[in-house]
Amino acid sequence: MKISQPARLILVSMMIASCATQQPEKMLPLKRYTQPTWDSAFIRLYERAACIGRCVQSVEGYGSMQIHAPEVRQSLSCVLKVKRHEGMQIVATVFLGIVAAETLLRTDSIFVYIPFQNTLLVGQNNPENLRRTTGIEANFKDAIDIFLCAPELTLPIDSLEGMSQTGKTITYTLRTAKGFQIVEIDSATAQVQVMAQLDTAKRTQIQVSFEQPETLINGSDTIYLPKQATISVFEHAQPLDLSQQAVERRIRLAYSERIVNGEPFALSFTIPHDAVQRRIEDLLFFTK
Repeated sequence: MKISQPARLILVSMMIASCATQQPEKMLPLKRYTQPTWDSAFIRLYERAACIGRCVQSVEGYGSMQIHAPEVRQSLSCVLKVKRHEGMQIVATVFLGIVAAETLLRTDSIFVYIPFQNTLLVGQNNPENLRRTTGIEANFKDAIDIFLCAPELTLPIDSLEGMSQTGKTITYTLRTAKGFQIVEIDSATAQVQVMAQLDTAKRTQIQVSFEQPETLINGSDTIYLPKQATISVFEHAQPLDLSQQAVERRIRLAYSERIVNGEPFALSFTIPHDAVQRRIEDLLFFTK
């Protein structure tokens, strides 16, 4: 089955994000540590950063996405509604505000309506379907973290393997079931600046940068939150071939206006009754 370029654009934008610069993002190195002696202040900083992420539960706003991948390069304007643990809705537009696609991502399902083709793509929300539609395997939590610009740190501190400090930035290396996670936190604000997932071969799989923090006033609450998130996803040669450069796909999400933890809103959109329905499971995988 074939889908149009606007469909691929919004499917790419559904999950994770970056572009805007033509230079590839630098992959974070994994450092080795021997005798682990952790400063309690650094432990408290990690716990504080985790708390900040959890406090951001919803975002409504306007923004843009810039996509840079081997398959496509494109800029989109978008209206976004995001709820942690529930889902997100994206209306993407191209020239003169023409709607390219409407996307609804729920915990268990994906819906993408493409007006140009009057086609509705439907499938389960799982890494395999995201790979079919974007070339990138990702999970629901990663997508929500990025579109909220507020990562929820879920790895326990006892999985910590190492720490280092460069200026005001504290870098944490934690072990995961599939490899390692690297988290960079600003010691002054407790804001997560960078997160990266590495495999057991210490190759960067996903790297996310949270940029341009701003102070938001929401009722009686003051929230210090990045307005931009950049994600790079790397596809490595299988089996391991150090001479072959990884394929990189990037999307950058930038909010121009947003409301954080505002009034309750619904995640839904109406599909024309005559839309042609297709299964995402029937799409072919992207290849390099």
